[in-house]
Amino acid sequence: RGEIFLGVFIGAVTFTGSIIAFGKLAGKVNSTAKKLPGGHMLNAGAALLSIILFLMFLSG
Repeated sequence: RGEIFLGVFIGAVTFTGSIIAFGKLAGKVNSTAKKLPGGHMLNAGAALLSIILFLMFLSG
């Protein structure tokens, strides 16, 4: 079950990166870096949520 979760997680990250790359190449997304206020906390929260969902997936 862990392999399934890992595959879906990696696929989601890859798909998101492909969408951003397409947007940049098409000129629809600005190429300048953006900093979100509290960006590190947002990333930490997303990582924690991913771990929690992983554990729930493994236990169910």
